[in-house]
Amino acid sequence: IRMLDVVRQVDFGRLVVAARSLGLAQACLDASVGYADLRTAFGQKIGSFQMIKQQIADMVCEVAAARELVSKAARLYDAGTIATREVSIAKYFAGEVCNRAAQATMEIFGGYAFSDELPISIYLNYAKLYQTGEGSANLQRVLIADDALGWKRMDRHASAARRA
Repeated sequence: IRMLDVVRQVDFGRLVVAARSLGLAQACLDASVGYADLRTAFGQKIGSFQMIKQQIADMVCEVAAARELVSKAARLYDAGTIATREVSIAKYFAGEVCNRAAQATMEIFGGYAFSDELPISIYLNYAKLYQTGEGSANLQRVLIADDALGWKRMDRHASAARRA
């Protein structure tokens, strides 16, 4: 196996986890919006409460940002570019967004989040899995920081790809 093939395989695995994290974050957002518009407390929809609005607004913005990062990484990967930097950033950010979205969804649903009839507790478990799979969040932080500092460039295999 050539080093370039290994790099592409690692990038692909991380890209898949990033995309799954994004999808799960979107599912959390969709569930939270639907529930906040349906559930009432103190005679009004819980979506009218400021803290619920903040959680939903944060999810909307973070999911949109994660979508752009994952899309950019996927475009580069599909074009055959060594996209290790972009994939690592997308994987790290989407995993963090997914975890924050799952946590917020659990808070919005309250006690219902633990009901067997709803998938919210499963979302939280998968969010943790995606944060860890194909390189933990801490590993991604190290890779991203080393690249930014110029100590270990993530695109160092790109010249080999151009020669191949």
